[in-house]
Amino acid sequence: MTTPGVHAFLIILAVGRFTPEEQKTVQFIRTIFGHDAAKYCIVVFTREDQLEEGQTLQEFIRNAKPELRELVQACGNRTIGINNRLNGEELEKKTKDLIQMIENMVRNNNGTYNTNEK
Repeated sequence: MTTPGVHAFLIILAVGRFTPEEQKTVQFIRTIFGHDAAKYCIVVFTREDQLEEGQTLQEFIRNAKPELRELVQACGNRTIGINNRLNGEELEKKTKDLIQMIENMVRNNNGTYNTNEK
């Protein structure tokens, strides 16, 4: 589907849920791009501002459904939360953090890309 391959997949989920439809989407990615696609995935949580008072994203994940915890683990625990109410410098910093996470993942994958070619 992509040539030569994909360096990064961003799986975007809202804090507070991991619906059956979202689970099917993740399975679709694995089916189309291969089981190793998780090496190229980052889970981005929107609505970080809706976490319970004082709760961190890591605590939310730790207490989430097993399917969500397994997804995060399969993706190398690469996660980032985005507060939907951020703007200005705060939003710019989050954006830079995400780009840095992508660059680190690409570097850790030795610059390779995901392919389902044998």
